[in-house]
Amino acid sequence: MRCNKYKILFLGSSGSGKSTIISGYSKSKSLESPTVGITVSSATVVDTAHRVRPSPVRFYDMGGSRYWWSWIQEYLNGVCVVFLFYDVTRPETLEEADEILEIIKSKRNNFRIILVGNKTDLESERKVNIWDINKFIGRHNSNGWSLRHIECNSKNLTSFKKMMDRIVYGLTKIDTPTSLRNTDFNLGKSEKTDGVFGWILNAF
Repeated sequence: MRCNKYKILFLGSSGSGKSTIISGYSKSKSLESPTVGITVSSATVVDTAHRVRPSPVRFYDMGGSRYWWSWIQEYLNGVCVVFLFYDVTRPETLEEADEILEIIKSKRNNFRIILVGNKTDLESERKVNIWDINKFIGRHNSNGWSLRHIECNSKNLTSFKKMMDRIVYGLTKIDTPTSLRNTDFNLGKSEKTDGVFGWILNAF
């Protein structure tokens, strides 16, 4: 299936911070209450190097409550990228991410999946470490998945913004700030690669 590069789906447990990251990125107001159903919003991706003109994208923010998980399949058509969130202070949200992967498994070849570890500013409360993520990604990738991983928080959206640039503009080189290089999973090394987004670039 040919994906719509402007349709991006946000999945993850209730309270994992999806809506907060979206509002921070699009500079809109975020409600403190959990998302009910699905919220659709728009944002503009601006290439910071000014090589191409700004590009509009549409975000589909799915409520994290299990009640809404039955809706996920309905919103997968035309999706180019799924951001799957978990909260680094709550290990159960990574387990629930595992369950969500099972829900989208039948269509996993139609889009890319980016696992997002959120709330990294709460370092003293962190309970999901990089070894847990390494094991999680390794287990799934050995079973046919192709997961990528970034970490962010509402105060530092750098890795999320860089990933959005890469999705929309297909940038082949990303310079990751030193402060984000504490793991291999933020955006990988700053080098030219055809890696994770080769499929996206070839889709258009």
